[in-house]
Amino acid sequence: MPTEEKVSGNETRPSLDDQDVLAQLGYKQEFKRDFRRIELAGLCFSIVGVVQSIAAVLLYSIPYGGPVGMVWGWFTCCIFLVFVGMAMAELGSAAPTAGGLYYWTFKFSSPRYRKLLSWLIGYVNTAAYIAGVASVDWGCATQLMAAVTIGSDGRFTPTNAQVYGVYCALLVLHAIMASLATKIIAKLQYFYVFLNLA
Repeated sequence: MPTEEKVSGNETRPSLDDQDVLAQLGYKQEFKRDFRRIELAGLCFSIVGVVQSIAAVLLYSIPYGGPVGMVWGWFTCCIFLVFVGMAMAELGSAAPTAGGLYYWTFKFSSPRYRKLLSWLIGYVNTAAYIAGVASVDWGCATQLMAAVTIGSDGRFTPTNAQVYGVYCALLVLHAIMASLATKIIAKLQYFYVFLNLA
């Protein structure tokens, strides 16, 4: 049921929570929403990982793009990603379903192409998640091994096999962490934000 939200003085306007919006779309909420706003902000901050992502790509951006490419490339991408984020936020607030991209694609595309487009979105999104996790874990593995090299004053230089072993261990660790209950993952966001800032 819609609730009343106080705007100013005696004026009120209807306010819908996600369950009400889903009911209007013909769905019943089935999943628990364990993340609070601060935990969602922590998750977004961890995904963006500004410091770590910049450090991970320095090896490639310095020789190939230089400072100009690094600064303007980053700035240009940020501007366009803000618009992508705004569009996703608008879609998410209009239809807060667990299906997300798949549902939005099916709902807003032409009836003639909606099944094909939904499949394509699912396929591309899955490939993007696989590539994203692989690249993040590879960057993390190289940074960890570089930290070990620096910590040993250059006496230890990891082999490719050792870096790959750390990479595989990180993949397994992240798979285990992703298998935890959402309530646990939500609480871990405070620790992850601390790690990102440390």
